[in-house]
Amino acid sequence: MMLSDHNTDEQPPGELPEHQVKELLMEVRHQTILHWNYRRLRSLPKQLLEEGSHIRHIYLKRNLLTCLPENLGSLAQLTYCYLHGNLLKALPDSIGDVTCLQVLDVGNNKITSLPHSLAKLTSLRSLVAVYNKITSFPKDLCRLRSLSVLMLSGNNITHLPEAIGGLTGLQGLYIDHNQLKELPRSLATLPMLTRISCCCNSLTHLPAVTFVSRPT
Repeated sequence: MMLSDHNTDEQPPGELPEHQVKELLMEVRHQTILHWNYRRLRSLPKQLLEEGSHIRHIYLKRNLLTCLPENLGSLAQLTYCYLHGNLLKALPDSIGDVTCLQVLDVGNNKITSLPHSLAKLTSLRSLVAVYNKITSFPKDLCRLRSLSVLMLSGNNITHLPEAIGGLTGLQGLYIDHNQLKELPRSLATLPMLTRISCCCNSLTHLPAVTFVSRPT
């Protein structure tokens, strides 16, 4: 008689044990803030998207997420989303359907570009995308007038569009450790800008105009 060495109790790759699914489901049903940092999650539980329309904050730092689902818009009341330190290579266009989003942190992933759909997030105040592999900042995102903090340090950005002058609510721009050779002149027109951090680039000069906000 031949015996199989296959463990029938072993979970298929990417699937959560039943007891963990039940725990997460209980949290989704009874909480508005989910603390799911360091859970080794490889994907978002479908229960979150099916029953989580009331969730306001979700913390997913240092998991193993490689992608996000296309039906993120079902998280209708989500305002804070922290995805720092995962394995994401891209953000789905559906991120633009999370219309209440105010804070998005996707730092320390492997993202190569920011989706144009982010321009639909008119309430977004803080966008953190540090230490990814981003090469440019989409012109469409320069319409985010509620954005006050933009953190793009540690990427491969070679150019910022002149349209960045449309970020009229911007107070802090952090773009250290990129490949910029110059800064757009329109930065000087931003009325709220008080902080620019752009060290460790390849800047040859700064805009030859006076900044209206006198940033440091």
